[in-house]
Amino acid sequence: MQPTQTTWPTVEREDAQIAWRQLSADYQQMCWFKRQGEHEDASRLLNAELPHRIAEWSRQEPKSAAEKKAALEQMFKTVQQRVNDACLLHEMVATRWRDELLPMLRQAREGQWQQLVK
Repeated sequence: MQPTQTTWPTVEREDAQIAWRQLSADYQQMCWFKRQGEHEDASRLLNAELPHRIAEWSRQEPKSAAEKKAALEQMFKTVQQRVNDACLLHEMVATRWRDELLPMLRQAREGQWQQLVK
């Protein structure tokens, strides 16, 4: 899988950068909630928090409306992909842990008990 090329907006004011980071963090949190089945929390962020974050960032960002829309769409896509990738990685590690590492640890522990008993 090719890494996603992220094109975050170039903002000229620090307050717009702060608003963008908070918007991105809230959107990522919403994606995590949704992925984990916490639909009430995801819905609260989606319907109550994110519209205010977007409006705040949009007021502070000097770019055109079309550029803002493109930046938002790119961020949504990138964050969703990162959350999906993180979940896939988690599932792979958990499966490997369960299927390979835990049995090895159990065998090692059983071997230690057997040596203690001898």
